[in-house]
Amino acid sequence: MVQHDLYGQQQHLWHDKYEQLRYAQLCNALYQRELFSLINDPNLNHLSLKKRCASLPHYVKRAAETLLNIETPLQLDSENASWFAKQSKHCPSTKQTSDVVSQFYQHHAVLAMIVPLSVVDHGTETIALDSVDQIAKDGTRIHLNQYGWFKTDNCLAKPLIDETSDAQINSTQVRLLKPVKAILTAACCGHRWNNQLKTSPRALTLRELLLTTRINWKTPSKPLKLVN
Repeated sequence: MVQHDLYGQQQHLWHDKYEQLRYAQLCNALYQRELFSLINDPNLNHLSLKKRCASLPHYVKRAAETLLNIETPLQLDSENASWFAKQSKHCPSTKQTSDVVSQFYQHHAVLAMIVPLSVVDHGTETIALDSVDQIAKDGTRIHLNQYGWFKTDNCLAKPLIDETSDAQINSTQVRLLKPVKAILTAACCGHRWNNQLKTSPRALTLRELLLTTRINWKTPSKPLKLVN
């Protein structure tokens, strides 16, 4: 009985040390990535940079803790602070028609929904994540936190230009996608395709990683209920 208890304690200690190591690896990777991004952001002035750096510890800690504890079908690479899963040969966005996507958002758009978008820039397509923060009263438009306004009856077209948005869309082609498992998996893992052929994945920003923790994998079309 004593031997069994000791074995259980040793297993618990080993598990704790392993989780502590993964937590430390996640924090280190996130700090390095975000600091590099902030330092090289030409749009940040001194005051903005100071504020972003001051809030960084809070968001890094929050992201690391959540990434280690959420239920997800993806595997976590703690050393690189990234999700990984098998990448499709071709981008899964090609399987979604304009009608299917438009009908989905016309009937199912709700606040706080995590939304995938196809972003094509110089022949390279990636799937980004954003969240719905406004819905027009007549239901004809939805507003995303970063990418601005979209018409719900033409989700595969370029979004309406939103002068208050910080999104750098310009000549980049951006279109809404329906949130299904294959699309969300590609977004979380940073999968990319160049001229329809898969290429090396990209690293997600801290903001994007936090969005991956809010995905309702059991019912992707519904927001995840937050537990207080």
